[in-house]
Amino acid sequence: MKFFSKYKNVVSGLSINAMESFCFVLYGYYATLIAPIFFPDQDPKVAQLKALLVFAAMFVMKPLGGLIFGHIGDKYGRKTSLISSVLVISLPTFFIGILPGYDVLGVSASILLVLLLSIQGLGAAAAYSGAAIFLNEHATPQTKSLFSGFLFSAAFFGAASASLLGIYFVSNYPTWGWRVVFVIGAFLGLCILLLRHNLEETPLFKSNLAKRKPGQKVPIKAMLTKRVRSFICTVGIAAGANLPFYIILIYVNTILSSDLGVSNPEILIHNVLILLFWTAALPFMGYLGDKVGEKQLMMAAALLLILIPVPLMHWFTTHKNIETLLIGRFILSIAAMGIVAPCSSYLARLFPVEERQTGVGFGYLLGAALFGGTAPSVCLFFTEYFKTDLFPGIYLAIFGLITFLCLKASKVTDS
Repeated sequence: MKFFSKYKNVVSGLSINAMESFCFVLYGYYATLIAPIFFPDQDPKVAQLKALLVFAAMFVMKPLGGLIFGHIGDKYGRKTSLISSVLVISLPTFFIGILPGYDVLGVSASILLVLLLSIQGLGAAAAYSGAAIFLNEHATPQTKSLFSGFLFSAAFFGAASASLLGIYFVSNYPTWGWRVVFVIGAFLGLCILLLRHNLEETPLFKSNLAKRKPGQKVPIKAMLTKRVRSFICTVGIAAGANLPFYIILIYVNTILSSDLGVSNPEILIHNVLILLFWTAALPFMGYLGDKVGEKQLMMAAALLLILIPVPLMHWFTTHKNIETLLIGRFILSIAAMGIVAPCSSYLARLFPVEERQTGVGFGYLLGAALFGGTAPSVCLFFTEYFKTDLFPGIYLAIFGLITFLCLKASKVTDS
């Protein structure tokens, strides 16, 4: 109890981010099961494509959510934004779990699913941006990168938990097991709401609020007029933080499935191993960021992403087996974590307090949506177009360079 009393804000913030990740990844995991229920089609592949397009649309909602809830966080408080995000993500998650299918509601079922997933996407964005700034402003100067590492660690733990539950419920109850996992996700959100009275507004926000002048600009207007460089750099750094993960976790799955014939349950187990590795390693990488400097660690990691992806992809293609892919994913993960772990801590320093959640939330989630969420499909398309298996490595190296240049160009604020 003493531990929770001392670190109650940290525990609450991490719990919310873990819940956000748990709920957001569910639809992606179960799209192939959900497709025939809500998007019936004579061709199963067409139904699955419709379901995956909806998942892509969820990424469009995340930058919008970062913008809306970033405004709330900057104007009315980090606590208000964070608590609102729990409701906005957990309620639609529950209703998706109990939503009747096309055979009961007709086309209304498809429309309601898209609407609920869109709201869930907004909530997921709100939870990330709210938790990132909330934890950063509660941390001491010596632990900001560590807390940032724990933030992303909690997200990967949430995703791993969703995977493990999915393996159990879908294996044992293939027709309706996915619904149970959605309801569990919503229940977790409601449990976290019980922590809301323990949350304390960040001291930095409270002191800044007391100093604000009447009629101060809306955060998004101020950010896009005064902080254009910081915003562009945030988008570029977010691309470098997200793109490796989507290639490591999703694109490589296509190689496991199509080239090596690995079954879907086995692929899910491989994903859980990667997620648990990230969960365990990110806090240590965040700790390293506090010791050597966030920017220095991220720039070193960006250099690694420039240098190692192409040789690794060449190794993949000449020794195409499960062991090679697994080792390669762990190597890429170590390089990527050097950018990911201190990311939210460093990005917070690019914006003043009154624009911070808007700048970090909107910029980071825009970069994640544009370049992270699209990475698997871009790599699949251009690998076929250029007839080379090396394209994903080249793509990673390009964005390693972009991230390095954005880090070089970025300038921290005084607040």
